[in-house]
Amino acid sequence: SLVEKESLNCLYDMEEDARAKCAALVYQALKQVYTLNMTEAEFNATVKGKMSRPKHKRGEISIPCFLLTKHCSGDPPPVIASKLEEAINKIIGDNSGNKSLNNLKIAIGDVIPKILSETSSYLNRLPNTNVRVMVEYSQPNTHKAFHVGHMRNVALGDCLVRLYEHLGNDVVAVNYFGDEGAHIASCLWLLKRKMDAGLDLDDVRQVPEEGRGEWLGNVYTESKRWLDLSTYTHFPFKGVVAAKVMSVDKHPSADAPPNWHVVVVDYGASKHATVVCGGEGYKVGDFVPYVPIGGTYKDQPGVSSNGVIMSANELGIRLPSKPQEETTLPVKTEEKQKEKEQEKENEKEKSKENEKANTGKKKTKKIKKIKTKKNKTKLRQKKRKNNQIDKLSPGVSLIELGRKSPQDLLEFGVTDKDSSVSEVFEKYTKESRQVLTSLEHKDKEWHALWWKTRQWSLDEFHQIYKWLGARFDYDFCESE
Repeated sequence: SLVEKESLNCLYDMEEDARAKCAALVYQALKQVYTLNMTEAEFNATVKGKMSRPKHKRGEISIPCFLLTKHCSGDPPPVIASKLEEAINKIIGDNSGNKSLNNLKIAIGDVIPKILSETSSYLNRLPNTNVRVMVEYSQPNTHKAFHVGHMRNVALGDCLVRLYEHLGNDVVAVNYFGDEGAHIASCLWLLKRKMDAGLDLDDVRQVPEEGRGEWLGNVYTESKRWLDLSTYTHFPFKGVVAAKVMSVDKHPSADAPPNWHVVVVDYGASKHATVVCGGEGYKVGDFVPYVPIGGTYKDQPGVSSNGVIMSANELGIRLPSKPQEETTLPVKTEEKQKEKEQEKENEKEKSKENEKANTGKKKTKKIKKIKTKKNKTKLRQKKRKNNQIDKLSPGVSLIELGRKSPQDLLEFGVTDKDSSVSEVFEKYTKESRQVLTSLEHKDKEWHALWWKTRQWSLDEFHQIYKWLGARFDYDFCESE
């Protein structure tokens, strides 16, 4: 056999052992073919370390014959390889040969049965090293669902625990639960809202007796939507307002890029700001997204830029299809508004002409056309009424401009009576932060709700660990 069964253990390197035996065999074969001027120690230092798995994968170990050229009468590597092959086959086939060299023919398949045999000590734990190792792993957050990422961490951590134990170490497996923080507050905040609306935590028809931890995690996921500004508006950009372009002039500096302009904008209450902008696609009268700032940025001598005109790319909004509108997001154009009004006047004139031309036609057809015309007019009026762009004025927040439909907002407690979704969002955010403060100050009501729901998560975590076979000696919590 390659090695004796008694010497097998998890630290045994079969490849290194085979490489050593192969090196001894090659050295013996070389001595039979050539008059070597190198000792076995020199051979091992020169060749053994270079013996590795061949890239072509047609063998287990390759022998770098080019390193032997100067020691083998100057023969080229192919000649050395051919002579070595003949000598090695002769040594292996010689019944009176060295017993240890015959072990070279032993393959991995011959070792595995010995590892798995009942008498093998390979899988036995190594002697005690008197070294204590602590492995801290898993560490999920309570009030959140236990997902596949947590499963991966448990598998890796448990594997390390078992490996360190097998190597003879005294292993202490520790878990550290994240049972406090902003995520707890947001979950409990929404849970309390549900309770105020009639939810009974002790009613198994509303809260399942099995899987309460998962149910609680779903509440947390829902709370993230409630506390996300993009839930309420298509333009969740705090501090971005609509500004009317008052003037656009070329940048006076000779060193400025050709696309730079000095733009004066009105951003509400007759407040004007001078902005240096490199974007295009806007003109006087357009409404553009504008971010006021408290300070002044100087980019070129002679012109101070107060704030920034935002582009569609910077806001993460899908750009219009027209090339001239690619760099900025015009919100409203006065000229376009005038064009629309002119189109309506033209439509009215055409309607009058058509009405005169169709005077001699049947009455039923005339009534039908009049009804169709009225329906189209109502549809245009309805579309115009719902067009928030027409409602813009300097200083209006883009958050309000992108306000979602009443049907979308009703789910999150926002009604038509709420004039500002920004105020609703800030109210919810403030309430959630207040819950966190109450928990930190051990408020009796909030602490009791936290303690009860926290146990739901911990119970479910322990069930999962039991199912996975993961071991923990100690559990710690962030709140302790």
